[in-house]
Amino acid sequence: MTEPVFTDDPERIEAWYRLTPMGRLGKFVARLLSVVTTPRQQERDVLDYLTDACAAVVTGTPPPSLLPQAPRTILIAPLAA
Repeated sequence: MTEPVFTDDPERIEAWYRLTPMGRLGKFVARLLSVVTTPRQQERDVLDYLTDACAAVVTGTPPPSLLPQAPRTILIAPLAA
């Protein structure tokens, strides 16, 4: 077994968990770290995302998307001359 990596970098923690013989728990932790990392990279609040995801499970509504939200573009037609 490898020595633990003491870091705040989720990618390094995930890589360490993949190397450990933790079975299902290791997969769970890797997936959770992925879910935490994605909103952080998008500069979204992680706790808000997780709260919305849990609320969606309880209420039976679709979960919030982890895909980045594209900014809305407004197309303006040129004025006729």
